[in-house]
Amino acid sequence: RYEEIIDTKDIYEENNIFSLFIYNKLINLGSLNISEIKEITILANRGYEKIDNRDYELIIKRKYGVCYYYIVVDNIDMFNDDSSINLAKININKVIEEIKRL
Repeated sequence: RYEEIIDTKDIYEENNIFSLFIYNKLINLGSLNISEIKEITILANRGYEKIDNRDYELIIKRKYGVCYYYIVVDNIDMFNDDSSINLAKININKVIEEIKRL
């Protein structure tokens, strides 16, 4: 459960809503374990305030059984590793647009 990862009050602040949406997307992938989901969700919650008007994409990959992830800014992928397995590409801007539509 999300509330076991992020300590929230009765009213969710923007960073909590954002990380809840990320959490939901990660759970629905079905290819990450709960500790990987927890780690990414916590970082999304903490890093929300750093998001500006640029284009962001969360890239999640696995190589030799190890999950790793990074952010691509403005479509510049400096760490592309063709030998790893792509688990997810989450467009952060689209997540924020989904939240604004609520």
